[in-house]
Amino acid sequence: NYTQESIKSSIGTRVVLWEEAVQIIKRNFIFGVGQGDIKMELHNQAKKKGYSQIVEKNLNIHNQFLETFVGLGIGGFILLVLMLFGPILRLSGKFLELFIYFIIIVTVNLVFESMFNRLAGVFFFAFFYCLFVLFMNHVPKKENNIP
Repeated sequence: NYTQESIKSSIGTRVVLWEEAVQIIKRNFIFGVGQGDIKMELHNQAKKKGYSQIVEKNLNIHNQFLETFVGLGIGGFILLVLMLFGPILRLSGKFLELFIYFIIIVTVNLVFESMFNRLAGVFFFAFFYCLFVLFMNHVPKKENNIP
């Protein structure tokens, strides 16, 4: 368990936020707390433990996977994971390798930031995700032209 002193660093703060998010998930595993109540639940949890800086700085969970799980429960978490990794399993084409790199970059970002809480994050993901998914199956195949 972290102390008030440990949340002075960015990493320490994230670890505390993630620990508190896991506690909320344990109490609301199936349905979550609802998208509109994530911060309120996190701040209430932080107040109980004496982490006043989390409330003062109005911090979010800083992990999209945990944020989704807290808000939407196990169903929302599974849908997020399927949205990210599902196309890799069923799509093929010239850009599949590039799509995999894109998903790796996004996944790393989602672990350390609640990317979908910001319009810029949503736009970035939606734009490139749609490009990859729409065009991945429509890449023309090379034809063997034998003279």
